[in-house]
Amino acid sequence: MLGILGGLGPAASCYLYQMLTDHTPASCDQDHLDIVISSRASTPDRTAFILGQSKEDPFAVMEQDGFSLVNYGATVLAIACNTAHYFYDRLAQALPVPVLNMPQLTAADAKAAGCTKLGILATDGTLLAETYQ
Repeated sequence: MLGILGGLGPAASCYLYQMLTDHTPASCDQDHLDIVISSRASTPDRTAFILGQSKEDPFAVMEQDGFSLVNYGATVLAIACNTAHYFYDRLAQALPVPVLNMPQLTAADAKAAGCTKLGILATDGTLLAETYQ
């Protein structure tokens, strides 16, 4: 079961879920993936923390939500927010299930497709964290 650590930009969570639904070859509801989503929009702002504009570290909330998803049955987690990948290493180490690294997977797919240069739209936090470098 896939767990989506969301709410870190509620629209990002919706978009990821929509993409998974749209791209799953399913002829009935039961052919879709089992997915649980945590959407705690009140999680402290990732960009503000990364830029040093806030001392509220969002990691504890993200970690707690990750454990909640695992307790609900998730066997692998995805983080819907690019900026939240700043905390990826800590989350992957803390949680007992694999956590997908969306930026690494995206870069690997682009490279495999022959891309040598990509453009991204990103928050200042994602840029400062060099998430896609």
